Amino acid sequence: MARQGYYISTPELTRPHLSTAEWDFWYGGKPAAKSLPGPDGTSDMIHRGEIRDGGDYQTRMSRSAVWNTAMDEHNYLVRRWNDFMSA
Repeated sequence: MARQGYYISTPELTRPHLSTAEWDFWYGGKPAAKSLPGPDGTSDMIHRGEIRDGGDYQTRMSRSAVWNTAMDEHNYLVRRWNDFMSA
């Protein structure tokens, strides 16, 4: 998942599956110590010295925001719509 640019919600379970260089790049926000493989595990997707946009894991996660996609009035409006449709 890290090689595809995604994070797992339990990063410590991911760590044993990544080399130190991969962990430092994907989660640590450090420059790549060497060329790193892409999702297929063979081709070099990340070149030595590249830095991941957005910084380390903690910084990236602290910038995440979630909002409620249902309006506060949703349940009320659904009830009123159902009343209208059944009238």
